[in-house]
Amino acid sequence: MKPTEKHKKLCEIIKGQVDFWANNNDIYSPTIYCDNEQNIDNLVLEGIICDEDAELLTEALNELYHQVKNIGLTK
Repeated sequence: MKPTEKHKKLCEIIKGQVDFWANNNDIYSPTIYCDNEQNIDNLVLEGIICDEDAELLTEALNELYHQVKNIGLTK
């Protein structure tokens, strides 16, 4: 099954956030968690996802960000 327009929009948001992390001047900034949440909340405001899905997606995105920044500390 091909991705739906909703899948594509979700992927765009995730890719945008990951690009933001990669190009940010402070990968360890706690405000990145707020930015992750805000971008997912915008999907709720646009009627693309519901609150429950937004919560799950925000948690997943924050966990991915947490892993990326912590793996960057290891040699």
